[in-house]
Amino acid sequence: MADSLEISKTTGHSRSISLPSTSHSLATAVEEQLQKLRSLDATSSSLASSAPRKLGGLKDLYDCIDDRLQMPLTQKALPHENHRSSMEVLLDGSLKLLDVCGNVKDVFSQMKECIQELESSSWRKRRRDPEQASEVETYIKSRKTLRKMVTKLLDHVRKMERKNDLRKHSKPEATLSILREAEEISFSVFESPLHVLSGPRERSKPISWSLALEMSIGEIEEGMECVFRRLVKTRAALLCIINC
Repeated sequence: MADSLEISKTTGHSRSISLPSTSHSLATAVEEQLQKLRSLDATSSSLASSAPRKLGGLKDLYDCIDDRLQMPLTQKALPHENHRSSMEVLLDGSLKLLDVCGNVKDVFSQMKECIQELESSSWRKRRRDPEQASEVETYIKSRKTLRKMVTKLLDHVRKMERKNDLRKHSKPEATLSILREAEEISFSVFESPLHVLSGPRERSKPISWSLALEMSIGEIEEGMECVFRRLVKTRAALLCIINC
């Protein structure tokens, strides 16, 4: 939690002191955020700690993108007929990002509920409740179901990444290029929290293993919610621009 808070404070301080006001400085700010995310991908060793940091970085990236979309120059350039097709592709991509982000949020919400039920059953065990054993079995079954959901989601995210890769080699207007790269790295970032749930676990001690994850799950769920709100805002800005 300390890492994500530190990032939030750092980025918030930077934005308050020097909010980019030109296309060039905004492009630089976006590239800096993209580079931070690439660096996290290359150097992260712990999935549980890196996932919240990546989500924090993604939130900051979309904050910079929103600044750029609000610029009069951008709002004048993007609706041009030459960019209509690219804008429609990006709007379609933004919808897919929201869908994936929402699904990842749901998985973590369900996992948190499973852990809360397990905590409750652990408490009853200390009170010698005979129903505790069956509740642990229920948890294990729910966990298996969630792992299947995570596997399907990971497969879906990877397919979205491949589709993006097939069309990233064209040379669109600068803002469109930024949005395309943001979409690509967003799918990559969404893989990270899913790996937290699909990674190794202690089969003989489901209670200990799951309770150890609880704090990370809470951070990730919060991060996913922040990113989801930014994606909604970005999509709304794109719709407003294209419908002007």
